[in-house]
Amino acid sequence: MLILFKKNLLFLLFLLLSLAACSLDPIVIEPDTIGDYYLFCTLAPTFKEHQLILGKSLPEVMPEMITDARVILKGNDQLISMTHTGNGRYFDTSGELVVEPGGKFTVQVLRDGKQIIYGETLVPGPFSITSPCEGDTIQLGLSRIPADTSSLPLVQWTSSERAKYYTVTVIMENDDVWGSFHSTYRNHMYFPDIIPHFSYRDTVKKEILIPATLYVFARDSSFVFLPYNLRNNSDYHFLDFTKEKDDRMEFYPFSFDTTRVKMKGALGAFSSINADSLFIYLKININWVPN
Repeated sequence: MLILFKKNLLFLLFLLLSLAACSLDPIVIEPDTIGDYYLFCTLAPTFKEHQLILGKSLPEVMPEMITDARVILKGNDQLISMTHTGNGRYFDTSGELVVEPGGKFTVQVLRDGKQIIYGETLVPGPFSITSPCEGDTIQLGLSRIPADTSSLPLVQWTSSERAKYYTVTVIMENDDVWGSFHSTYRNHMYFPDIIPHFSYRDTVKKEILIPATLYVFARDSSFVFLPYNLRNNSDYHFLDFTKEKDDRMEFYPFSFDTTRVKMKGALGAFSSINADSLFIYLKININWVPN
C-alpha cells in the first residue's frame, strides 16, 4: 500500500510540475518576421524606363505588395530614387537613369528608415551585330514543310564581356506573321523562326515585304538559359518590361540562378542585360497550302 501511495504521489507531483510549466500567455510573432521579401529588376541600356517589382510572400495568402519603401539605384555617379506607381511597382519616372554597358549598379531598399535589401549587378559589356546589316532585306520562306535550317540566313555578333548567353528575336507588326526568339551560348545562330498568325487549316499563298527590328540580347550570369522549346508561353516578349506592366501578371517572366544573384535580404533577382538592334526588311514567300 505504501509503495502504491508513493507512486500516486510522484505522478501527482509530475502532473503539477507539467501544468506549472505550461503558460496561457499568447505567443507573439512580429509580422515583419513572417514571409520573404522578393525583388525583381532588370537594367538595360536600351530601356526608356526601368521598373522594379517589390513584394513579400506570405504563407497561405496572396503576396503583399510593398508600397512604402524607398528604392535607390546607384551607378556611374548616378543616384536615382524610384517612385512607387501602384501595386508594388517602382519606376524611374524621370527617365534619368543611364545604364552604361560594362557598368556596375546597385539597388538599396529601405523601409522605416532601415535597409532591408541590397543588390548589385554588372552590365554585360558592349557588342554589336555584324550580320545582317542595317536596312538589309532578308529572304525567308513560310510553309507547312519545316525549313532546312542550313538554308536560313545567319545572325552574327561580336562578344559581350560577362555575358552568360545571348537571345535573338525579331519584332514586327503584321497581321500574317510574328517573330520568335532563340537563345545560344555562341556568337551566331540561324535567323529566328517566323510564326504564322493563321491556322493550320488555312490556305495562304502570297509574298509580303514587312519592316522589322532584329534584337540580340546579352544576358548576365544570373539568368538561367531556357531554350525556346522549353517555354510554354507562346506570346512571350523579350523586351523585358512589357509583361511587368500588366497588373494581372503577378510574376516575373524569367528564371534565375540563385547562386549567381548578388542580392541580400530578398528572393528574386537584380539583373542586367545589354542589347544591340538594327532595322531590316523581311521578304517572306508564304506557301501555306495542304500537303
